[in-house]
Amino acid sequence: MKLNFGVKENGTVILGSKVACDGMIDEKMETLVFSHAHRDHLEHNYIANAYTLDKSVVMTEETRLLAATYGNTNLETNFHLQTVNPQEALNFNDYSVELFEAKHILGSVQILVDYKKEGKFLYSGDFGAEVINIPESDFLVIDSTYSEMFNKNSWSQESAFNELRQEINSAIQESPVFIVGDPGVLEIALHELAFWDKIPKIISRDKEKKWANIYKSKNFDLPVVLSEESDEEEVRSLKFENYIQTAHNRKNIGDNPGGKVFVLKNFGIDRHEPINKINTNQYLVGLSSHAYGESLFKYIEKVNPSVIVTDYFRGKNNAKTLATSIEKEMGIKTYSSTEVEIT
Repeated sequence: MKLNFGVKENGTVILGSKVACDGMIDEKMETLVFSHAHRDHLEHNYIANAYTLDKSVVMTEETRLLAATYGNTNLETNFHLQTVNPQEALNFNDYSVELFEAKHILGSVQILVDYKKEGKFLYSGDFGAEVINIPESDFLVIDSTYSEMFNKNSWSQESAFNELRQEINSAIQESPVFIVGDPGVLEIALHELAFWDKIPKIISRDKEKKWANIYKSKNFDLPVVLSEESDEEEVRSLKFENYIQTAHNRKNIGDNPGGKVFVLKNFGIDRHEPINKINTNQYLVGLSSHAYGESLFKYIEKVNPSVIVTDYFRGKNNAKTLATSIEKEMGIKTYSSTEVEIT
């Protein structure tokens, strides 16, 4: 199917004739917009390429701050870069770009491009189940992390946080505790645990420390994070007693860290219980910052598009299944991005 929007093989999202998102912009496009700071959506070489081609780069201030914790592209003073608040439209010659909060991680947004002649295009980006402000659009590119199959658990994310809080409170009486979660998911979990008056300091690495400080600056309740890389003396002293250590990546705490490990992972949400014991000291916790199940269809109802493309690049397991389900349940023409030739 030939369309003027969709997702390229390299993951770049195309919204009409002028705007690219979350990937590499080419010479014929004008503006590159980023939905959030996860690295399957934002890499510094994407930004450097846009600067080289003299293209505008757009993101939220929070995304700029988080992206600056990795990579070395200039995100401070380059005149191509514009930071925009949600629902503040940027106007160009024959189109506008407007961002809407996505409730995925700090600074994450949906991206609406409104052309005078081509119509409205919306890229959902990665969005959470609690997203509220959803714009209408003629055409939609939607996150395909999940299909409707992930709708069978009998517990909520709130109950998962409650159980995690109890498990960690119990575990730290006996041994160190290690919490592993994707960027953003980890910080939200730490905020929800809310016992940092009793445990004011935890251990991690430089990147996690920077993310924690950014979240704290936006009024999230997080502990003081000490880095094994830059706070070595304080970390050594903290390890004389049982402690909490966090990581964005499982490999950063080693194979046998010497305590109980709680891995916060979105593929745990389809289990019968929110916390599942994998072995003696390792637990899988079903937490996700992605919408799934019924919330996906409610999102689409509010957008009310005439044509939808599901993102195969970032959702290979579910893009085709989700496309089929949308057509069956909602009667909206839907294609996996692998079925679309972008014109």
